[in-house]
Amino acid sequence: MRAGSWMAAIAMVAACSFPARAETPPDPFAGLDAQIEALLGPRALMDGVVTEQDVDLVLNYLKAALLAAASGREPPSDEELARRAEAIRNALAARGTLAGFLLLDALDARARQWLRDAPSGRLPPPSRPYLPAGD
Repeated sequence: MRAGSWMAAIAMVAACSFPARAETPPDPFAGLDAQIEALLGPRALMDGVVTEQDVDLVLNYLKAALLAAASGREPPSDEELARRAEAIRNALAARGTLAGFLLLDALDARARQWLRDAPSGRLPPPSRPYLPAGD
């Protein structure tokens, strides 16, 4: 193969590799998924709200209800279970509201940053003026 052919082949490979090395602009929402997962994940919402005693309370009630159903009796009423369920509901509602506000704040900050980093928004003049269809 001649040296000119080698040079042409090397130039073609180099030209094709330049777009691969071009830097892409940073995505302003790249880290938002991790923040959303941290805010709305089951661990963040449930941590410290539901305890082992709550699980024991539910399972003990289910056992009692199963025994009552097996013997043809009405299931027992458990005011403690209802009280804890209401407390858990209120705690989760408060945490969900807080997570929603934090999510909106994060979206607001990202959107404002994206608008600050965006080009000016002016469109270039048209390359060809509009001509009516009848002319």
